[in-house]
Amino acid sequence: MVYVWEWKKSPKPLIYSDKGGPGKILDCAWSPVENKFVTAGISNIFFWDITESQKKRKGIFGKNKMTNLTTVQGLDNGNFVAGGSNGWLYIWQGNNCIKSIQAVQTGCSIHTLRAVGNTILCGGSDKNFFIMDISLNIRAKH
Repeated sequence: MVYVWEWKKSPKPLIYSDKGGPGKILDCAWSPVENKFVTAGISNIFFWDITESQKKRKGIFGKNKMTNLTTVQGLDNGNFVAGGSNGWLYIWQGNNCIKSIQAVQTGCSIHTLRAVGNTILCGGSDKNFFIMDISLNIRAKH
């Protein structure tokens, strides 16, 4: 289950709840520009809008193969980026995957992901660390 509370109020009222999905949730992230969030996990990614519409939409991978998503971050342009256990990064616009790249070596997974302004920081089990822009263009690899 997914629960959202109004943390600024006391007592903390529950403002939204719904079934999380078929598999475990491994990470979640709020949009820095909208009242939306994403949950990502074992063979699933869901996009949640808790405004008046209160919609939950399943992520559509399109031509990309579905994978376990280990981490997710909100971007300043309203999109989200998610890292997979297959070593790929996925950019999501709405609930559609619009771009993907293999970021770490084949057989390795992405373990950490941070979005800071227009910069994405990504690290994987291959012990590499990447600095990218929000279009997934690699600026530096360490």
